[in-house]
Amino acid sequence: MIVMKFGGTSVGSAERILQLIRIVRERSSHTPVMVVVSAMSGVTNLLEEACNKAAAQDEGFKSVVEAIARRHDECIGSIPFSPAVSAKLIIQVREPLQRLGEICKGLFLVGDLTAKTKAHIMSYGELLSSRIVAAAMEHEGLSPEWVDSRKVIVTDHQYLSARVDFVQTNKRIKDEIKGHKLFIAPGYISRSTTGDSTTLGRGGSDYTAAIFAGALDAEILEIWTDVNGMMSADPRLVSDTITIPAMSYEEAMELSYFGAKVIYPPTIQPAMAKQIPIVIKNSFEPEHPGTTISKHPDRDPYFVKGLTSIQDIALVTISGTGMIGVPGIAQRMFQAMAQEKINILFITQSSSEHSICFAVTRHDADTARKAIEAVYEHEMIVHKIDPVLVEQQLGLVAVVGDGMRERAGVAGKIFSLLGENGINIRAIAQGSTERNVSFVINQNNVGKALNVLHEGFFLSKYKTIHLFLLGAGNVGSTLIQQIALAQRTFLEAGNLAIKVAGIANSRQMLLDPNGIELAEWQSVLQEKGERLSLSKWKNEIKSFNLRNSIMIDVTASEEVSDIYPDMLSTSVHVVTANKIAASSPYPVYKKLKELALTHNVKFLNETNVGAGLPVIKTIRDLVLTGDHIHRIEAVLSGSLNYIFDRVGSDGCMFSDAVTEAREKGYTEPNPALDLSGKDVMRKILILSREAGLQLEMNDIINKAFLPSSTLDPTDWTDLHKNLKALDTRFENDRLKLAEQNKRWRYMATLDHGHVSTGLEEIDSTHPAYHLKGTDNIILIWTDRYRQRPMVIAGAGAGPDVTASGVLADVISIANV
Repeated sequence: MIVMKFGGTSVGSAERILQLIRIVRERSSHTPVMVVVSAMSGVTNLLEEACNKAAAQDEGFKSVVEAIARRHDECIGSIPFSPAVSAKLIIQVREPLQRLGEICKGLFLVGDLTAKTKAHIMSYGELLSSRIVAAAMEHEGLSPEWVDSRKVIVTDHQYLSARVDFVQTNKRIKDEIKGHKLFIAPGYISRSTTGDSTTLGRGGSDYTAAIFAGALDAEILEIWTDVNGMMSADPRLVSDTITIPAMSYEEAMELSYFGAKVIYPPTIQPAMAKQIPIVIKNSFEPEHPGTTISKHPDRDPYFVKGLTSIQDIALVTISGTGMIGVPGIAQRMFQAMAQEKINILFITQSSSEHSICFAVTRHDADTARKAIEAVYEHEMIVHKIDPVLVEQQLGLVAVVGDGMRERAGVAGKIFSLLGENGINIRAIAQGSTERNVSFVINQNNVGKALNVLHEGFFLSKYKTIHLFLLGAGNVGSTLIQQIALAQRTFLEAGNLAIKVAGIANSRQMLLDPNGIELAEWQSVLQEKGERLSLSKWKNEIKSFNLRNSIMIDVTASEEVSDIYPDMLSTSVHVVTANKIAASSPYPVYKKLKELALTHNVKFLNETNVGAGLPVIKTIRDLVLTGDHIHRIEAVLSGSLNYIFDRVGSDGCMFSDAVTEAREKGYTEPNPALDLSGKDVMRKILILSREAGLQLEMNDIINKAFLPSSTLDPTDWTDLHKNLKALDTRFENDRLKLAEQNKRWRYMATLDHGHVSTGLEEIDSTHPAYHLKGTDNIILIWTDRYRQRPMVIAGAGAGPDVTASGVLADVISIANV
């Protein structure tokens, strides 16, 4: 015997019913089959709406009843039944619909709806659908025997969520189901010992099928629905879910209890008692293997099988010194909840016995609070128990898997992943089976938590990072090109999905949590972008609450650097090529470092010095491993090195060399900042701080090579005139240097805590002598590199290398 249950979408139309019959025909050709069906999709909700409106004396119930009748008439009319079958359906379907209308009219007059009456009304959906399916089977040449589930499933008098009397039920089913190949029965409905209609609770058709399977010792129980089995998470909240091929009964019970909607939780018990495999299949894709639930499932690579959640819960906390060491305190709480028929979803208690907290649905929260206040009234009056604390707008998340048992580090990884994304845990519980780790968080973070954990435990194909880019000039546009290329590369490699969720230039910004298409980002920004507001920019990023969020700053704006603290405090990583923050007053720099550490995020600024060269990381690693830096000598300005290389090596006029550097994008639009040496001062200050020194800009001696009056103009034309006036002086000095086989290099030096910058004359024995173009060179003397310095050299300016350095920082965060 095979028991097959078909859900509402599987009987939702004539087309779906005919597909159901094709599936059943194949199964019934070689073994007896019991088919259990739900109401047509949406009909149970309509029945509930009709009775509620009628009881509220709302005449709208009439149109709802008409809609129910119309759904069934349309389905019947779409199947070309023979006259004989049609005549039977008129009695079996249309007459009950007339009775439904009459009952609702009575409710309208009385204005009262009892649980008994509601259970009777709610039974109509499955009764009607099972009759239509049985008639369609006859029309297609099958010979089903219709079984009234109310005749065989016996329950108590909890009309809307009845408890089954399995002794009587199993006997009646065995007596009823005999000597036939194909049976069909309505799900969800049952009858009390006194003959009143009862229901098994919403989702109870699964339970009906399991009851039949257990009573008949079925070979297998198939649950046919509209998805390909049990998913690793809710697809509405997690985009990259997978079908779980196999799981144990216990795993399935944990997942279904904590909100997985594919299978009704009580369904599993009757099948588990008889060790009957449960297979969840998709009637829209019957060839898919689905999910098999059994005692000993096949092993798979996932020790975490799935994630699930219950939203809109409340956390109730009872605490006080009067609870410590007092027997019966918890028992009284449980009794109070039982008397109010409140289901406790989650519970945890501190080892000190000072507090107990538990989760209930939001609708039960106020009732739970009042019940606790009543049961502990005396203790509260004498201040041995504190006032009850009820916290709302929370969600419960569960991580489930048999493979978590005796596996070290699972809980640590869960909490680490959540912490990295700024998700605070309000309460935690884990059973002794180690099969389920559950925790309560802010409801707004439930979707984010599920995605983070899904990626973290390799249930997702990709880890997704979300980038928010400020700055779309030379470096920014180049970075976008590199990101577009990296998107394809990492997707092909199968491990990382990069989404750019925000782009802004100096005028406009565009934010989209689903990601911006990079192929035509300029036109999209221009057409759909809004005026740049840094306040709105940061608030939108916060409201998106996306996992693995990284803000990238490739501007030179102090206003942009001012929002770093807010971003870090919101658990958004910051990657910046902007030197302002790291060269700000030391307390500002220190605060950024502390915020990143406190919120478990990264503040990375590798491209502040040397563009894509690994300068800052190297110094950090040296210091972290216990080395001590004594001296740094460096050429840190790619623009100035280009200028003086052109002047010294090629005999180019000074003003022409500056013009070339500006046109190639090596300098700022107004090169005065580069020529003043302030940019180099910032860079050596940043390196000095990474080396462990608490220095400020005014601690640096800057030996300017140009008068301040030369650099005063803000207009490039005026500045160029001033520079051209110095061409003869620079050319004469260059010729003298050439005679001595020397060249100019703009050097930055840290020497045992003393820092200086300036234009230096160096000879051919110096490693910087042969630098070309925009190259940088950094020489580092330490305890370990005392005799010969560590040397880092390469291109130190230009959009390509700077953008690649920024992207490298981004990828390093993604790979943490």
